[in-house]
Amino acid sequence: MADFKLSRPVQSHKGELETVTLREIKARDLFDLGEPVEIERETKGNYVDRNTFGVVTRVKRNMPAFSRYIERLSGLDFPTVGALAVPDVMAMVAYIEKQLEEAGDSPLPPASSSSSPTA
Repeated sequence: MADFKLSRPVQSHKGELETVTLREIKARDLFDLGEPVEIERETKGNYVDRNTFGVVTRVKRNMPAFSRYIERLSGLDFPTVGALAVPDVMAMVAYIEKQLEEAGDSPLPPASSSSSPTA
């Protein structure tokens, strides 16, 4: 569980929020919502040396999926999540990515964020 102090308060059905708490991801969340990233891998050959190959990996965040994760993990509704400041959302995205990375079930690169939650 992690608490995120918002950079600016938002109105919700629960009143004015200054902090959002995200619970830990459970297996049911992952089964229902899926991985919130799209992974593309491409093998490229070297034009000079035919025996040399490289693999290019592209990771694309699926922001609608992250929104659904934030909604589910926080208990907030879609309009409230949509009203959050982008830096606050990105801190929550980093928290979600970190959980998936630590579970060993995600090909995500290490999550980094300038804003870290308080546990």
